Amino acid sequence: MDIIYQDSYILAVNKPAGIIIHSDGTSRAGERAGMCAAETLTDLARVYLENNGCVQQAQDVQALHRLDKDTTGIVLFSLDKETQPLFDELIR
Repeated sequence: MDIIYQDSYILAVNKPAGIIIHSDGTSRAGERAGMCAAETLTDLARVYLENNGCVQQAQDVQALHRLDKDTTGIVLFSLDKETQPLFDELIR
């Protein structure tokens, strides 16, 4: 993952083309059939945080906005459930 910025509240990631931000629910049938679910940017962020000792932040990680699958750019993730509504309001 190409991390642009991280602090206790926010993670900024440079999203490559070809990956979705979060599951759209279509992979669930494939999971039940024994197939692997599609990897998302949120999944990658969660693994990155866990691997760097940020267990609570990994549980709370939430994308603050989306980009289309084939679009590149910076995606912001909230790392704290208490401050997420504040970030949502700023983006709105």
